[in-house]
Amino acid sequence: MELIRNTLKTENRYFSGSQRTLVEYDAPVPQNKPDIGKILQVDANSHIVSTEVKNDRVVINGKVEFCILYMPEKGNGCMKSIHCSCDFNDVKEISGADENMISVAECETESVSFRVVNSRKVNVKAEVLTKIKIYNFNEQEFVCGIENHNLELKCDEISYVSFDKTVNRKFTVSDIIAIPVSEPLAEDVVKVNVSVDNFSAKPINNKAVLKGSLTASVVYTVSGKDELNVFTSEIPFTEVVEAEGLEENMKSNISLSPVSVEYDIKGDESGNINAVNLKTDINAKVRGIREEKQLIISDGYCIDQNAELVKEKVKISSVAENVSKQIALKEVLYTEGEAPSISKVYNTECDVYLDEISADSSGITIGATAEIYVLYTSDDKEIPVNNLHKEVKINEKIKCANSNESSVCDIDLTTLKVSCTQINENSVEVSVNIGAEGMVYDEKIISPVTDIMLSEATEKKPSLTIYFADEGEDVWNISKKYGASADVVKELNKLTDNIVKKGTRLIIPKIKKSV
Repeated sequence: MELIRNTLKTENRYFSGSQRTLVEYDAPVPQNKPDIGKILQVDANSHIVSTEVKNDRVVINGKVEFCILYMPEKGNGCMKSIHCSCDFNDVKEISGADENMISVAECETESVSFRVVNSRKVNVKAEVLTKIKIYNFNEQEFVCGIENHNLELKCDEISYVSFDKTVNRKFTVSDIIAIPVSEPLAEDVVKVNVSVDNFSAKPINNKAVLKGSLTASVVYTVSGKDELNVFTSEIPFTEVVEAEGLEENMKSNISLSPVSVEYDIKGDESGNINAVNLKTDINAKVRGIREEKQLIISDGYCIDQNAELVKEKVKISSVAENVSKQIALKEVLYTEGEAPSISKVYNTECDVYLDEISADSSGITIGATAEIYVLYTSDDKEIPVNNLHKEVKINEKIKCANSNESSVCDIDLTTLKVSCTQINENSVEVSVNIGAEGMVYDEKIISPVTDIMLSEATEKKPSLTIYFADEGEDVWNISKKYGASADVVKELNKLTDNIVKKGTRLIIPKIKKSV
């Protein structure tokens, strides 16, 4: 008897969890800007710089970028902004983690608070939620075939993930955006929002080709006037990012998200601002998944000898569903209390956070929170600029043909597009397209045969047995019980199926299967 062996290479999720970090910073007002009168809005955009798995822990390094919009004290002009950033680091204790594992982490800003220290300083706090996944690698040698034998073997075909890797690659898109000639010149740029549009991705060997465009919305104060203006511009890009192990025919998920925006203003010879020099860092999250099929021996016995089968438990994952879905959200926001009426909307944003996700036989259910902000101007001279805010709960069902209660869901939510329509002087309707991208996995434990040892049989079995099948029995288990060939039993009893009905009369001879 000669055993033929193969190696089962698997990648499995060792840990999935989160860590909350409080990031605090005292943001000073730049010297060239007026004192703070009223804070309108504080945004905090967080991103991961690096993660590293150590023994029993993972080390997280990240950055939070703050954008503070405020109204100066009376008589000091229109809305102003403060931009600053703060590094953070944290440690997540994970028992059993080691340096041979790889980690994938991403973060989101769950909440932001602020406190005006004085007219020249704002204390800002951001609670950052970091989602951490750690993967380990396993190689298990198993028996995939036997030559020159007289064994009955039960073989199963398994489908499993042999490669599942996510890499984050940052690239930069830079351009000079000219203010359209039809628009007034700028005195100062207050805020720039950037989104990724018309995006396509093509995986190739060890790389991903990314094509798309950035839509930049620039809010600025008009030169010589205490008023705001806004214009948009598109910046096309093509980028090739490294992604070791990625192959053209793999299942893949590739998403893009802006992580930081830097800008400065450019003027002409007269000192008029007529362009914005924009630099945007974009994170490309590239995920490649390879699935393979393999025949394993899951059971066996020998008719004339005792066969001892050695088995090892192996955890495998398979892809149940590749999810790519857009969630449409429409919400009306109203001015409340003493808030001034709406004259013109200048900026609309939506941040979306995943709260919970579950699966059953009909699909997956996503629970999320959308934070909507609308910046607008008013004819009220006391409060010429104001901000609307609304928190919206999302509950979305996505159909999946192959999901079940034990499925593992790995889904990302991103804001794809936001638009706003003014209904009247006290309300606006905001439309948001949210992308849900990711994978639904089935995980299970298999026990392939890793070795077979034969010895002389000590118990003699009858040469012929009449047997009446019990409920739920099959030909394989009955034949194994009496040391007979399953193929011979099926042929002799004229069975076409491995399952036999309760009470079926079977003739079980001790006849060797031809080698």
